[in-house]
Amino acid sequence: MGIISNVINRVKKSMVHTQRVAIPEFAEILDGQAAQRKMWRDMYLNNAPWVKKNINSLNLAAVIAAEVSRLVTLEIKSTVDDAGMDAIYQREVMRDLREKIEYGLALGGLVMKPYVLNGIIRVDFAQPSDFQIVNAANDGTILEIFFKDFVEYRKAYYIRLEYHKFDEVTGRYLITNRFYRSDEKGYVGSEIEDYSFIDRWAQMEREFELVNIKAPLFGYFRPAISNNIDTKSVQGVSIYSRAVGAIQRADEGLAGMLREFRVKEAKQYVSELAVKGTGPLPYLEDDYYIRIRTDGKNGETFFQSYSPDINVGKYLDALNEYKREIEDCIGLAHGTISDPENMVKTATELKMSKQRTYVLVTENQKNLQDCFKSVVYAMGVWLKYPGQPPEYVVTTDFDDSMITDWEEEVKGMLNDVAAGLIRPEIYLSKKYGVTEEEALKMIPDSVALGVV
Repeated sequence: MGIISNVINRVKKSMVHTQRVAIPEFAEILDGQAAQRKMWRDMYLNNAPWVKKNINSLNLAAVIAAEVSRLVTLEIKSTVDDAGMDAIYQREVMRDLREKIEYGLALGGLVMKPYVLNGIIRVDFAQPSDFQIVNAANDGTILEIFFKDFVEYRKAYYIRLEYHKFDEVTGRYLITNRFYRSDEKGYVGSEIEDYSFIDRWAQMEREFELVNIKAPLFGYFRPAISNNIDTKSVQGVSIYSRAVGAIQRADEGLAGMLREFRVKEAKQYVSELAVKGTGPLPYLEDDYYIRIRTDGKNGETFFQSYSPDINVGKYLDALNEYKREIEDCIGLAHGTISDPENMVKTATELKMSKQRTYVLVTENQKNLQDCFKSVVYAMGVWLKYPGQPPEYVVTTDFDDSMITDWEEEVKGMLNDVAAGLIRPEIYLSKKYGVTEEEALKMIPDSVALGVV
């Protein structure tokens, strides 16, 4: 990690070095979302607090993040109009993009931060645990941000705080590094002056300032969901942040179903009088045969079967409802993670479901496009500074099969109407998302009566 390391001479000479400046102390940048970010990460790693001995995880958090990432990046093609910059862009940004976007969606955002290492442009992908936004403009432009880097060295723990401050009015861009040592992992400890013994930090500038900068020197991908934890923050939230309760209920529902299987598992109770000796019964290791004491009187039998009915259907229906609740919270079409065969398939519901997914995906794609443009500008600054980078054009094409499939389906239904294979109201219901009764009212009398 790091914004500057072994920077080429012409860049290093052009830096405007500053006096030691005061930056917000580490304690001041800890915000109220730290607990939520830990929760989202634990859920993604199948380690949510409610996952215990008898409650397994359905892995829904990871499934959701993976599916939305797949839809957002499906057949994505993004290029820069400059061959040299495009080669860097393809290598540093586009490679393994789906995996990186999955992390960003799950954990609440992703910062793509270019830096220079041995004269080569690299891009660091910082997850929310590695950065904290301090200040932003009304339009969402990030004006101040911290990045955190961590190194374990000779039984001690070292943290680097990299602080960026962007002045939109003057175009001045301040970068400050501070270094800390602690004997205990997870604590910042005390500030140190000498950090040269850590190779990847050894040649970093403590602080410097660039001028004539037009935008932050990083790209920020923010999941397309509003922050309902802190409405004044531009910090992103997890794509499943509003479905935490429903995901917990689904995991607990699975636990209930598995418990039903355990307690109602078929068994055979066998009287001691029916068994010679005291040795183990067949299949005793599976607890199928269980030895019991009976005297054979009062109509007692030597063999008693235990095989009650299991309410699997009720549990599966409840679990499916939890999954639909999750889909509604996130904005996914029913059938994405729930059972697509177990749903009311009215024309209105199908259209609304597809529209929800389409809106979710396209909004995240817009945010990703903006991130691409920002990171290309930042790479251009490090390549051209102190000169101005050219106006790079970033072209991004996404898969449009979701909307195309729906349009083709509607067009095919219109052909079926013309051929007399389906009634007009079915077509109108599908196209406009209304009930068939409402669609009937939309049909002119001449068409309804079959008059051409």
